[in-house]
Amino acid sequence: MKNRGLFVMGIMMLFTALVLAIVAGLITPDMLKRDGRSRGGSTPPKPGNDQTARQAFTQVTTWAAEQNIQSEMLSLSATMQKGEPSSDWTFQLYEPERKEILVVTQGEETRILREQKALYAQRAFPSEKWSTDSDAVLSAWWQASGQSVWSRASAQSLHLHLGQDPEGTLSWTVAILNEDGEVLDVFRMDAESGAILPGLEDKP
Repeated sequence: MKNRGLFVMGIMMLFTALVLAIVAGLITPDMLKRDGRSRGGSTPPKPGNDQTARQAFTQVTTWAAEQNIQSEMLSLSATMQKGEPSSDWTFQLYEPERKEILVVTQGEETRILREQKALYAQRAFPSEKWSTDSDAVLSAWWQASGQSVWSRASAQSLHLHLGQDPEGTLSWTVAILNEDGEVLDVFRMDAESGAILPGLEDKP
């Protein structure tokens, strides 16, 4: 029961990131509804405007240094709607001295979408443990279940998230949703070791 609760909490964190993207205007409700035609293709989708997460991370880190923003990484995510261009990468940064969270996007340029006060101290992104990039995660997901799931007409959006789960593991999550926002598939990978982590079907 404890593991189930932790896993559900992790999924809730992923959807919190999705809600933040909706609020920020990166995703609109209409974008979750498509005409039902399958556009699965033979290669994994590439959210993040063809940038890998590591490439986007490097650019955001450089930008933060240039802006003299003393921040720590909390999480990053990207969303892709079937048949549509992918969104930019979205980062959550934490400024300990100011106790603020910055929501930043990285695409053709880096920009701050929103600043908000942190209600409590945040757990920093352990970047030294991050060794698996987004392209490797998507390839593994594609081989495991992604090609089959993404080719379904009901599969309409892909959400990719990197952050710490409730147990403190830095992990990737790939979630596929239908037009009603229901989860069709979840794939998780340890961002340090590259090991595949338990998914929805593996939880007791």
